[in-house]
Amino acid sequence: MGGLLGRLVLDTTEMPLEQWAYWVLGQYIGIGQRRAFGWGRYQLESPKLGYTFQRCSPKVSLLRLACQPDNLQLAYQVLHEGEEDIEDAMGHLTQLGEQLLQGHYEMPLLREQSTENADGSMRLLQGPPFFDRVMQRAVAQVITPALDTLMYGGSFGFRRGRSRHSAARMIQKAYQEGYRWVF
Repeated sequence: MGGLLGRLVLDTTEMPLEQWAYWVLGQYIGIGQRRAFGWGRYQLESPKLGYTFQRCSPKVSLLRLACQPDNLQLAYQVLHEGEEDIEDAMGHLTQLGEQLLQGHYEMPLLREQSTENADGSMRLLQGPPFFDRVMQRAVAQVITPALDTLMYGGSFGFRRGRSRHSAARMIQKAYQEGYRWVF
């Protein structure tokens, strides 16, 4: 690795295969591409074999997949609140998708909503407009499965099918197996 901090050479002779997968993935997705912060992009190479793992560019970006009409339609159907017909909505969502792909998407202002608390008092909330939520959902539908495979099995925060209850069960199981520390 190179950058403002210099050059870093790692001895990988004892590196487990699982850790290699993360290093290769980091090279492909450009971790460290902000050279000003010190690291710069890295490239994996073998000094003994003279072999370099080439960086690859994806055939289709995840953002492009998120903006595919079928993905946008699925996101719309999940969040549909009777706003308008699907045909009208798809035209608007396709336009937003193009703006997103070209880097011209501007986040709209948050909408203010009031909700009543159990004690009868009112609470003001701000949330994104409907079509912005659909775009967020479309992106999440694509990147969540891709990122979920990289997550540690004991990570429970904001992951589908996992909750504080499943985390508690995992902790209880570990305790029964003799473990006494949890991080």
